[in-house]
Amino acid sequence: MKKYILIILLFNSLAFGVDRYTEVDGITKAQSTANAVIISPNVDNWIVTQYDKLKVDTSMGTLSATNRRTLILMPGVYNITLAGPNGVDGLVLDTEFVDVVSFSNNRYDTIVTSANFHSDIGPTAIGQTVELQVDDVTCKGFTVHNSHDNQGLESGHAFHCKNSGLNSRWIDMNFTHDFPAFSGGGPFKFQKDRQHGGEFIRCTADAFAFIFGTFTTPFDVPVSFTDCVLDASGLITMTVQNFYTGTITRCRFTNLASGPLRLGAESKIIDSYFESVEVDTDVFNVAESGATFYNSTIVANGTGDPIVGETSEKNVLISQCRLNSALGANITNDIATPYNVIDSSVF
Repeated sequence: MKKYILIILLFNSLAFGVDRYTEVDGITKAQSTANAVIISPNVDNWIVTQYDKLKVDTSMGTLSATNRRTLILMPGVYNITLAGPNGVDGLVLDTEFVDVVSFSNNRYDTIVTSANFHSDIGPTAIGQTVELQVDDVTCKGFTVHNSHDNQGLESGHAFHCKNSGLNSRWIDMNFTHDFPAFSGGGPFKFQKDRQHGGEFIRCTADAFAFIFGTFTTPFDVPVSFTDCVLDASGLITMTVQNFYTGTITRCRFTNLASGPLRLGAESKIIDSYFESVEVDTDVFNVAESGATFYNSTIVANGTGDPIVGETSEKNVLISQCRLNSALGANITNDIATPYNVIDSSVF
């Protein structure tokens, strides 16, 4: 292993056979692939240069779900300076089946960072450290960071999901921003007017994370979160044009600064904790019957309700949950003996 590291330090990249680690039901499993390149930090934009080489390397065969390529990051800081006031910049994940993982699987010792920004808030004016443009990509075990100071409308995101990412997987990741702001940038944003999907497993994020943009076209959003923590002024905002239809399991979302999260029929909230600091704002707005809440704690603030139905009566399944106030208007619980706890002191 010491020989490999020495070679990396000398040449800053190395083709290498490696197993691709995936997770099924929480169990890490290896999927064999010989198509990998290990890199260590070098000059600015080195990670972009090496990703762009890897994705077009014809010696590795045709890319497919069973013939993937992996860019492996040795610990250190990978700085990206490819920035502009408009358009696409940063590390752009634009090729299916090309994954990016850390060698150490320690999200805090491997950091991809930039100060990228955009000077407008239109759908094509995006500045970010990393942007996803395809469906099937796995990223694992590193931090994505943005340090732009968010002056006025000039803002940048650490990670921007432009297209659907329906089969994308984000495992043991950390998303962070030095100067997060609702009207500016943050650690994570989903592009408006796209149908988004994918899985986030054991991920963390700081202020104003997991923002769903203002949608003008109806879409469902089947993104799933498992064992994720969002602890600082987190924001999940959705508009009347779209539904959250994914599953949130064993997650902790605290200090929610806006809302409510608009739920569709397939959505499930399981073994999770939600706490809002937005006064007089509901936490969950059920837009379609069929949502499920199980063994979760939901804390609203002021006159806001933990769970409320949108416009007309909605049938839901709510069992063994802890709420700090009663269910809001237009909600019918289809479980006859739900064993829920309603207590204003619940936290």
